[in-house]
Amino acid sequence: MEIGRRLHTEKNADRKMADEISASTTIRIPEEMSDADQLFIEVLKEVLEDEAALY
Repeated sequence: MEIGRRLHTEKNADRKMADEISASTTIRIPEEMSDADQLFIEVLKEVLEDEAALY
């Protein structure tokens, strides 16, 4: 979540989040994202939007 919070507003945020998640966790997201990888990033962004809406 912290990675997403920091990067979600940047240009090419999806790729930057995927790269940093891959580099710092056991989750590996390849350069060419699968449908599941893209869904993971989309869900992460939705959670961040919902979190922001709470405040």
